[in-house]
Amino acid sequence: MQRFLSVIKLHLTSWLSNFFLVHHYYNICPRFTLLLLCRWKDADIKEWQSTCNLLLEVCTKMGADLSSRAKLIEVESMPQEEQKISEWQQKCLVLEQDFLSREETRILEIEKLQSENIWLQKRLAEKLQQMRHQNDVIEELKRDLIESVQQTEISEGRRLCYEHKIKMLEEQIDKLMMSQSGTNIFKAKSEDFLKSKKMETTHSTVNFWQNQTQKEILCSKNLDKFPVDLPCYEQSEEKA
Repeated sequence: MQRFLSVIKLHLTSWLSNFFLVHHYYNICPRFTLLLLCRWKDADIKEWQSTCNLLLEVCTKMGADLSSRAKLIEVESMPQEEQKISEWQQKCLVLEQDFLSREETRILEIEKLQSENIWLQKRLAEKLQQMRHQNDVIEELKRDLIESVQQTEISEGRRLCYEHKIKMLEEQIDKLMMSQSGTNIFKAKSEDFLKSKKMETTHSTVNFWQNQTQKEILCSKNLDKFPVDLPCYEQSEEKA
């Protein structure tokens, strides 16, 4: 019913508004009509005011609802964002710690390799110096060995020469003994004396040459033992 009356009022007001456009209408319009129109205007104003108030209440409610919903959305979204941010921060911290640990291990490995390299260089220098010393000793031993071999060959030649001389002297003695066996006694006695002298000198000579040969043989035996001592010397050098 109110809506129907409001529609009638709207039609009347629209008709009267067109009618009021006539010039000097207020001068010819009666007072009762003017009062009615004023009341209608007041009613319209009140109705529009109430409508506006309702709209204002609705808008305020909607605004409050929207603000509350926005706050709820913000409250709901903020923990998720903060949680995501905290998760990413934790991941960054884990990665940073992993990087730092790997960097420390890398630095330690580099220092270890450098120390091992220095130790190996020192050890290599010591080995090179030891090898040079051993090479010098080996060269010296080789020279000594060559000299001893040469001396051994010379002594062997001397020994053979001495033996040949001894054999020749023995043959000469035998020939003298055989050739002078049929002579007289006087000559035999005198010659026996001479032969005894010759025999003494011959035996002394033979003994001398035999002693020389024995000395040479002993020297050669000692020289034969010399190369056997060489590995022992090398082992002692390696142990040192």
